[in-house]
Amino acid sequence: MKYIVNEIIFNSKKELSDYIKNIINNYSRGMNLNKQDFEFIKCLFENHPKYYEKSGCGIKNIQVRFNGINSNEFYIVREDGTSIDISWHKCIMGDSNLAILKKVARNEVAFYVIEFKKNSFKDNYHLKCPISGDVITYHTSHVDHENKFDLLFNEFFKKIDINKFEFIDNRGSDKKFKDRILAEKWIDFHNTNAKLRVVSIKTNLSTLEIGKNCVPKHRTGGILPQ
Repeated sequence: MKYIVNEIIFNSKKELSDYIKNIINNYSRGMNLNKQDFEFIKCLFENHPKYYEKSGCGIKNIQVRFNGINSNEFYIVREDGTSIDISWHKCIMGDSNLAILKKVARNEVAFYVIEFKKNSFKDNYHLKCPISGDVITYHTSHVDHENKFDLLFNEFFKKIDINKFEFIDNRGSDKKFKDRILAEKWIDFHNTNAKLRVVSIKTNLSTLEIGKNCVPKHRTGGILPQ
């Protein structure tokens, strides 16, 4: 089973766990995570069952601290200066409501993302990756949300109770929103505000791993087991 966190692909839960442990081991106690690790771990935390309670008024920094027992753990430093410990183990136990909601939101706009890719290559067999400069084709490229899918998602859904959504199966395909009026509003918001671009797969799996949102097919932010 594969996992995706902040658009980085992991081939197993162990591989994901080892990546997280490596981040912890790279910091001395009391240090703030750098920008790259902050974005990754913050995305991971969104799958915690008590994410909103833990994040409080907003996350200013994430630190590595001693948990008082026998190991180092992550601590959230809130915008108001308060801090609280948070277990990364609970973030990989399964999809949270937020992760499921993101997956469905991604499903709703997947058609338009794929159409963007098709149209990009409609009159051109080859394109140049705007990041690496590599020559790319339809089959060696992904679609990237230059302004980040998570930012669009958070802006649209920030005032909506994520526990009250209902979903429907799309004839055996991926789930969609039962409320089609909401779905159309989200699709319109996404298509109006998303800044899409085609990038190389190599770039997606290396340079853009640090926080960009590249979408080869129907992927979500947060953790998505595949």
